[in-house]
Amino acid sequence: MENIAIYWGAFNPPTIWHKLVIEKLLTQNEVSKIIFSPDWERRDKNYQINSTDRIKMLQIFFAELKQRWLNVDFEDYFLKNPWNTTTIEVENYFKNKLWFSPHHIFGIDTIVGMPNWVWN
Repeated sequence: MENIAIYWGAFNPPTIWHKLVIEKLLTQNEVSKIIFSPDWERRDKNYQINSTDRIKMLQIFFAELKQRWLNVDFEDYFLKNPWNTTTIEVENYFKNKLWFSPHHIFGIDTIVGMPNWVWN
């Protein structure tokens, strides 16, 4: 079983800090692959840029990542399916796709809000 991590989030906008997280995990062999999976606009986020520009920025961001790291993949399922996605839905999607439960990478904005999550 591969040691895969999902980097899912708004990436609003994608920044050097997102890139540094990916590079750090890959250079220190914390994971063997990272699946970069941006999502559509969520109701719980305040977006700084419009969706069209954010998608263009995400494509450029991933192209630069892929030039440097062969073990980074792009998953656009949540970007193409606009609904209020939860971490549980992401977990189930990737568990079904990969046949195992991958690691999840969370940004600080997500971690700060975790105590308020509703678990069903």
